[in-house]
Amino acid sequence: MPQKTAVLILAAGASTRLGRPKQLLGPSGESLLEKSLKAALGLKNVTCLVMLGAHHEVIGQRLSEYSAHFLVNTDWESGMSSSLKKGLKLLIDTEDPDQVVLMVCDQPYVDTTLLQKLIDKQQSSKKDIIACTYEDNLGVPSLFTRTYFHKLLHLEGQDGAKKIIYQEENDRETVDFPEGIFDIDTWKDYAKWI
Repeated sequence: MPQKTAVLILAAGASTRLGRPKQLLGPSGESLLEKSLKAALGLKNVTCLVMLGAHHEVIGQRLSEYSAHFLVNTDWESGMSSSLKKGLKLLIDTEDPDQVVLMVCDQPYVDTTLLQKLIDKQQSSKKDIIACTYEDNLGVPSLFTRTYFHKLLHLEGQDGAKKIIYQEENDRETVDFPEGIFDIDTWKDYAKWI
């Protein structure tokens, strides 16, 4: 039986190093967050939830045409775990997914093919965590089955899913994503991308 998959895109940060919402940056009129949404919505039969926080009014207006759900985390300043937990809890309560793909919105090279590889790897390996690997890092995008929802819901502060990915090496498989090392945090990063 196919697994019921949800995608959670974390996009609540204030982009303080850039001085403006990086979620809306992008060449040719397509923003980083739009690219992330298109990658997620390119998957078949998934629910997509976007967690907003800082600048949510302007970001939400730009993205109203997409068939995703948007949730504002008013506590976004307390750290990434806050958005992850609120988003995951809503997905569990409303969609009851078997697995969740976690994404951030500032990795410009994430596409539908990569996200599908995570899902396929879970099906073939039967591991409960599938993480991307780049250089010597493990991280997002990553997939967690419901086995780890409880642990994700108990993260605190700036801790993200990476903490659990590293803890559970015996229940983890990986997908190569060398471009994952590149994310947009500064204007220098942005200039390199475009």
